[in-house]
Amino acid sequence: MRLRRTNTYVKAFDEENVRRIIEGPTDCILFDLEDGVPPTQKAEGRRLTAKLLKELDFRGKERVVRINSVDTEYYPLDIEEVVAVAVPDAVRVPKCDTPEDVLKVDADLAAVEDKLGLDRNTIKIWAMVESPIGVMNTYKLGTSCERCEVLTIGMQDLYLSMGIPRRYIDNDLDLLYARQKFVLEGRAAGVQVLDTGLLDSNPEINQSYTIKSKRMGFDGRMVLNVEEAAFANKTYYPTPEQFAWAHEVVDTYDANEKAGVTETYVQGKLICAAVYKEAKDLLEVEKKGE
Repeated sequence: MRLRRTNTYVKAFDEENVRRIIEGPTDCILFDLEDGVPPTQKAEGRRLTAKLLKELDFRGKERVVRINSVDTEYYPLDIEEVVAVAVPDAVRVPKCDTPEDVLKVDADLAAVEDKLGLDRNTIKIWAMVESPIGVMNTYKLGTSCERCEVLTIGMQDLYLSMGIPRRYIDNDLDLLYARQKFVLEGRAAGVQVLDTGLLDSNPEINQSYTIKSKRMGFDGRMVLNVEEAAFANKTYYPTPEQFAWAHEVVDTYDANEKAGVTETYVQGKLICAAVYKEAKDLLEVEKKGE
């Protein structure tokens, strides 16, 4: 799977800002057609989003569109006027509560692909979990269809649905179980798991959050600006020291196995099969490059 350490929301109304974000370090450009666009501007948002998706050079960055949820009047228009016209790399589907929500989008995207003569699963799905029932169904959402490569958690709506005010300081235990369950079930489903963004641009708060997010097992998160993206990219990507460790582990383990040595130690620690696989996975990331 591709690197998705950072994704940044943009609105097609501001082409200059979209160009700035493309030139920055974020991995994914995320056009918003949902919460960030009021009903009176939905139609123009669709038109401009399709236009920019077709006209701009995204420099290899993933082009994602957050469409409206499947139970809204805007959803079929998003598919018809944006997805079928400009063919983004992925759609981010908000408020996914059940596998049926994802399967509805999967079927509609398949129809678009068939009509345009594209291979099936050309357009990926990012399923957005934002409610208690969505959290409870995380594994089912992640395994609902082949094109669902990403699960992303939306904490603002999740806090709202729980009746809890969102805090950015001393909040380590706030909805901790929900976040851990989301990551664990996403991993079990074999998809990437992406963390939420913050509505506070304070650098210290964002950096602390990013570090904790990485430690919890998230692959990346939504960011607001270039500074956040640069820090998050570095945090979610292995360090040179980690790559060096991986090389040492794989080389030593392979040599010992060839020599018939039954136990391998690297830097004083026993290397079991799971640690060996971790090192091999790191080398695959290194091979793909940043």
